[in-house]
Amino acid sequence: MKQPRHRYQSFLTCACWLAALGLGACDASERQSGQELPEDGRVEDLAPAGDTGRAEVGAAAPADTVHVTLTDFAVEMPTTLPAGVIAFHVQNHGNAQHNFEVEGDDMEESLPANLNPGESDVLVLDLKPGTWKVYCPVADHEERGMRLQITVQ
Repeated sequence: MKQPRHRYQSFLTCACWLAALGLGACDASERQSGQELPEDGRVEDLAPAGDTGRAEVGAAAPADTVHVTLTDFAVEMPTTLPAGVIAFHVQNHGNAQHNFEVEGDDMEESLPANLNPGESDVLVLDLKPGTWKVYCPVADHEERGMRLQITVQ
């Protein structure tokens, strides 16, 4: 028995829609969940997007982990860090959207997307010795106190 053409087209439309929805959900969950760091502080599974300022981190590249807390309106983290590959584990404990940016030595890098309250993400950078500025680039947050000067040794 021959099935009506409109049922077949509806089935294909539904299948394509579900496939697209599934792929979009995977992509969104990866962005929202951030990257978790292993307990030993190594960044085996962190794969930076290849931006010029980001470190090319291989399978066993060691990194120092720095925990960063963003609140309304402050950045809380150590102000002296070792030079080399740093994995900034950034958590938004505020009530507003925030982001995290590192600037200095001809480099300016931030998280790929703003963090909603309760979200976290990881930014991996290779920092040279010197003075660096860290701040929240969202709206006027830097002017409201979300900035620090850090020293990399």
